[in-house]
Amino acid sequence: MIGERLRHVPVDDEHAAAVVLDRAAVAGVGANVSIEDGATVDGDVSVVGGTLRRGEHAHIGGDIEREEGDASEKPNEGAFRRALRHIGDAVTRSAFLFIFGAILLALGATRMGALRGEVVVRPMRSLALGIVGSVGGAVVFLVLCVTIIGIPIALMGLLAAVFAAYAGIVAVLTTAGEALLRHKTQNTYVHLAAGCAMFLAASSLPFVGGFVTAAVALIGIGVVVATRAAGLVSARKGPPTGPYRTAE
Repeated sequence: MIGERLRHVPVDDEHAAAVVLDRAAVAGVGANVSIEDGATVDGDVSVVGGTLRRGEHAHIGGDIEREEGDASEKPNEGAFRRALRHIGDAVTRSAFLFIFGAILLALGATRMGALRGEVVVRPMRSLALGIVGSVGGAVVFLVLCVTIIGIPIALMGLLAAVFAAYAGIVAVLTTAGEALLRHKTQNTYVHLAAGCAMFLAASSLPFVGGFVTAAVALIGIGVVVATRAAGLVSARKGPPTGPYRTAE
């Protein structure tokens, strides 16, 4: 690999990496480096996180450096960084929900109250409607995307649906915070902050965090469907059902 003087430097681990610096030195990072009999290395040989197998008649002119503990620490370091990134994403998501919810509570307190009332009265019905509404919305979106004319309508509908879903999620979190702090304060923004904090903690739990996030999202979608977007979509008026028929 390095001319004819270094005859064999294999990498035993498929995930390891052996790096040849120049014709006079060898470095292995997370690798098992083997130098066969008769091979000559004029420079240093450095192995980090792996092992060095040296032939009986192999010649190494420089120093030999071994750091076997670093390789075992790198996976832990990667897991720690992934955990920090996961926590950072969860905090960012909760902060966004609080800011978005505070704006909705300030500008549309009445309609948000209607959503929260539905969460309190019929949470399981809202969960079921959220599942049905999600499937139905996906079907409608795909059908609209079949035609060129329907694509802009589908995109606008998707944006409106995402906005409405986040509004429903805010209503769910505010209701959860109110259930926890109702006896201490009636401040809606404090209730929202408490709900976001509980959502942050619950959604970060292993195994159950995904179920918590899905349940909150589906209930949020369901309350929007149940209340017809908090009254923005008017109910269809059917024919009169009284005992007397009116003149047309």
